[in-house]
Amino acid sequence: MALGSLFDPNLPTGPASDYTGPRPFLSRAQLIGLRALLVVYVLTLALLTATNFRPVGNAVFRLSAMHLAVRLTIGLMGAATGVTFLLLMGMSLHHFFRGHAGARPAGWWLWILVLLNFAGVVVYYLYVIEPEQRALIHIERAT
Repeated sequence: MALGSLFDPNLPTGPASDYTGPRPFLSRAQLIGLRALLVVYVLTLALLTATNFRPVGNAVFRLSAMHLAVRLTIGLMGAATGVTFLLLMGMSLHHFFRGHAGARPAGWWLWILVLLNFAGVVVYYLYVIEPEQRALIHIERAT
């Protein structure tokens, strides 16, 4: 794992650093924010899936045609979903290739990221990245 934090450039890096172990690249606040983005991400994908059912699609279309707030909400949810996907994909690929603490994740995780895309980044984050980051934050607080 590369020393230094992905999101905190003020942390010491390189061979002159006195820190020798892996450190989390997400803070506790960033983990909470990412969880909130994941909720919006999942709700948006569920809404898009449900609108494939004709009565639900018609109802959503009617609501969005009648109310500006519904249009804005759906638009903001779509924008947040796009940003969340790009964030999760980039973070997952960084973690898989360089940012992992300890042993590299199994090779089949890369296939999950590439083949499942929207669902794969969420699964990789929930099963690999977040538990590792929580453990590193816990270890960092204990010292």
